[in-house]
Amino acid sequence: MPQFVVTGNLTREGLVAYLRVDNGKRSWPLEIEKATVVDGEDAAEVLIKAAQPDVDATLVVGVYHFEVEMREGRPAPTTAREKIRAAHKPTIPFGRS
Repeated sequence: MPQFVVTGNLTREGLVAYLRVDNGKRSWPLEIEKATVVDGEDAAEVLIKAAQPDVDATLVVGVYHFEVEMREGRPAPTTAREKIRAAHKPTIPFGRS
């Protein structure tokens, strides 16, 4: 069964973050390794609903789930888009040359 995590962007900082639910408490760490991993899309949809209070409070925006593979006990993105987001680095040079 595929495994998923939930991601979004922190509204204030604009940074990529991942939903962690621990004993009913939500947090948004920047590290994918700290994300809550669930089995199946139905469970991922439940996580998205659990994140709704944070969306309503404008703590995070653009919340969605995506598939991960577990590697050495840690979630790893499977798509180029999510690998780039998880790296927290620009994809093109910026600033003055």
